[in-house]
Amino acid sequence: MQDDIYIILYKYELMETEKIIHTEIEELRVKIYEQDQMMEMLKSVGFKPIRTLKAFEQSSTPTEQDESIVYECRK
Repeated sequence: MQDDIYIILYKYELMETEKIIHTEIEELRVKIYEQDQMMEMLKSVGFKPIRTLKAFEQSSTPTEQDESIVYECRK
């Protein structure tokens, strides 16, 4: 990670009869934000109400230890 940006490489392979006939490499750059940073950005562009949810457990509130948070909001 550099400057809160993860670089992730994905490799896709198209196979036909057990042989790889095409390969693609995709590079994704993912910016990581702190929860308060994300809330401020969402508010500043007019989203409200904003609700945070634990990733993969929508009925739970996220904790400080959670690496991923889902934001539910409307504009």
